[in-house]
Amino acid sequence: MNNAELERETLKTANEYMNNLISGVKYSVELLYGGNETEGFSMIPSICEGIQWITQVLVLTGNKNKDLVDILFKKLEEIVESFENKDYILVADLLNYELLQVLEDIKMDIEENLD
Repeated sequence: MNNAELERETLKTANEYMNNLISGVKYSVELLYGGNETEGFSMIPSICEGIQWITQVLVLTGNKNKDLVDILFKKLEEIVESFENKDYILVADLLNYELLQVLEDIKMDIEENLD
């Protein structure tokens, strides 16, 4: 398998994984809005690992859209700050209205690179 084929396979795997990551964030948000902070926050480490993996894929495949990764890290910083301030509704809002949008944009970017 040459580099181009390996890159394409990696992007296909990342694209499939994005569906799971986005679903996981949505489920965590549902739990947080529903008042189940313990279970909702228990998913955050897995979400962070997924985001880390996706960003590594984007870097390793030479993704040209560095802006998306920068935006993603900025949103994560806001989420951490809200969590540290124990503003759990804001954490859920940031996950729901900010992070999910960036993840959707990254997924779309990956799909465009597969075409």
